[in-house]
Amino acid sequence: MDAVLVGADSRCTKGNIIFDDNILKIYRLSDDIYALGAGTSADYDFQTCLLESQLELLKLNQDRQVRVATVVRKQS
Repeated sequence: MDAVLVGADSRCTKGNIIFDDNILKIYRLSDDIYALGAGTSADYDFQTCLLESQLELLKLNQDRQVRVATVVRKQS
């Protein structure tokens, strides 16, 4: 079994001001694909929700796990 370990901080900042120190920045897109967020949280909240639903539809239509290459293609 192959594995990739990822990490992200949990702070929401603007400049040197910390607004919140408990923000989720790791998003589950499918059973074995995750995305990490950096930047404007509303942007990646919307984008990851949209992508997660598209991947779930693909998985149901193809009756198999979605490949990472498919995720990359949909993001670009």
